[in-house]
Amino acid sequence: MPPPRSSASSRTGVAREWVNTLFDTIYRAYNAQDAEATRNCYSPSVQIIVNGVLGPGDRESLVEALGEQWAGFPDLTATETNRIVTEDRVVTEMRIEGHNTAPFLGRPATRKPWQVSLIWVCRVDEGQVQELRVYIDDSALRSAITTSS
Repeated sequence: MPPPRSSASSRTGVAREWVNTLFDTIYRAYNAQDAEATRNCYSPSVQIIVNGVLGPGDRESLVEALGEQWAGFPDLTATETNRIVTEDRVVTEMRIEGHNTAPFLGRPATRKPWQVSLIWVCRVDEGQVQELRVYIDDSALRSAITTSS
């Protein structure tokens, strides 16, 4: 017979369950390019920091930026390769892949692929992401949207 679980370990298990459900939803919504489902995963005042620089100002700015990504890279997908959940933090490692087949950031489509690995470090609470820190080498994106001369 397994040892009884303490209330602390029970709460941790429940916490991890809702966090795992949240991040499963984030990936599903991203790959379905579902703005509404994406919006529901983030606090209205989510703080976003990309490579140490303050990013989009809030949830609506994030959803708008993702909408631009999805428009410029209609086949864009994210595949999670690792997830670590501790207390109120989640570290998720992913691979994003797609092709620039439509205008993006005011530039014409290049048909070039975009493939990049990145890491998110998130603070979660109240069923949503409250803070999102993104670590990405954005040179692959610049290459994908730059036409050859």
